[in-house]
Amino acid sequence: MYRWAWYVINTRSVFYQSEQSEYLSTDEPDTLALAPFLDLLNHSPSANIKAGFNTGTNCYEISTSDTYKAYDQVFICYGCHSNEKLFLEYGFCVPGNCNDTVEVLYDDILKACNHFSIQHLSKKIALLQEHGLLKSLMCTNEGLSWNLLSVLKVLVMDWNQLQIWNQVYTNDVAFPDIIPAAKKLAHWILQQYLAENTQHMKHVEKIISNDDNPQHVTIARQLISIERDILMTSFQ
Repeated sequence: MYRWAWYVINTRSVFYQSEQSEYLSTDEPDTLALAPFLDLLNHSPSANIKAGFNTGTNCYEISTSDTYKAYDQVFICYGCHSNEKLFLEYGFCVPGNCNDTVEVLYDDILKACNHFSIQHLSKKIALLQEHGLLKSLMCTNEGLSWNLLSVLKVLVMDWNQLQIWNQVYTNDVAFPDIIPAAKKLAHWILQQYLAENTQHMKHVEKIISNDDNPQHVTIARQLISIERDILMTSFQ
């Protein structure tokens, strides 16, 4: 019952800054509110809208810059969410979602470095941390993220290149060996992820029962397939 109540509230809530309730913990601000009828509007990642509480009218208002004809369905955007996030929070997926990503974990990058015996690793990691590059490490529908590729470029540099690292990782023409070496590192990581992805699909197929919701099973398969497609794209 608690889980049901949580999802009923969480999937229909909007941000609203209010006074802190005496009955709630003061560790986190009280910023959740329910807006009547808002949950009747469906999500589209391309919906161009503005939403928020208008203190002048004392109403929660939504305005759209999109063009609609009479009787067309009006969409809003729940946020730049991946299909995994949409499924966990709202129970659905969006075909061709441009926000789908696969996170590449820092620990897995270190494993790849150890596998290839990357030299001067502590120096390189300190450099990456100092310049805030160890974030947004992911694969997207377009391949490796800029941050991920930049991190891999730094990791594969030799000592001389490392001395002028900011020139090396921004100039692929002058240092043609960097990209192939960085992608070799990336491919090793992606191979591990693809192997896990295959195991996930086998696990889903193995545990399916007649009591499972067919729609949820279909979405689970879709999420695994989406992850695989992104990983395969990143191999290019």
